[in-house]
Amino acid sequence: MNDPTRTIDFSYTTFARGYRISSVFEHAIGAGLTWSLYIIAVIASKIKRGIKLPLEKFSYLTSLLCLICVFLTKMRSPLIFLGLGLLSCVNFKKKRFWIFLFITLGLGTLCLYAFRNNLTVLWSLFDSNSATEVKGSNLEQRQGQFEVAFQVIRNSPWFGVGQKYDNVLPPSLTSGLLGLESIWLQALVWNGYFGVITYAVWFYYIIFKVPLKYHDYTAMFVAIAYGITDTFSSLPGFNIYLLYLVIFYFIKSTRKYNWSK
Repeated sequence: MNDPTRTIDFSYTTFARGYRISSVFEHAIGAGLTWSLYIIAVIASKIKRGIKLPLEKFSYLTSLLCLICVFLTKMRSPLIFLGLGLLSCVNFKKKRFWIFLFITLGLGTLCLYAFRNNLTVLWSLFDSNSATEVKGSNLEQRQGQFEVAFQVIRNSPWFGVGQKYDNVLPPSLTSGLLGLESIWLQALVWNGYFGVITYAVWFYYIIFKVPLKYHDYTAMFVAIAYGITDTFSSLPGFNIYLLYLVIFYFIKSTRKYNWSK
């Protein structure tokens, strides 16, 4: 994605038909978030809730394979989401948590050694030289995007300029938006201040209102992980209904939900 020399030529000619890539995922970031969400759901169900999963050993094996896939996407957003989402599993009072922690540290060490040549994206979270190699956006670039966004909506601050703005506005004005790499950038440009307010209300309900109503801190941490990841990066290819599925699953397994039925 970052190196033009590695891009496959999709042009059709007499001599070279080109190649097609098909996948159940639309984008590497969306794929990484989906795998991370699966890992979080499986581990939190066992460690935090003590739920006996169907095909339990197979679920653990699949989680391990998903972890490998997350690293192989070479994307930072899935790693951030996974790291924050796994905080929902923390419970120092339960023996299962300590067993899981030691197993994870052991497997993590093996994975770091086995995939040491594919971990530049992980080091980029902590090292500026690795971040330059990955070529991801930094805080300064994100600040520049917001400055451009306010310029783009200056004539329509409350309602924005819609999703087709690049068909109308000159590239000299919109080029600085890059990929609108934040949910707040998208809301601001597409729907203006009303869009920002709408997303703020949505995050309030999904992070605080609904989880606290059922005293479900597991669902809360999963929602917080998603909110932070979506704030600092765009999430192309991720299906939001999968997040709802996991959150509703945790909520419906709480005592308060079952008592209120």
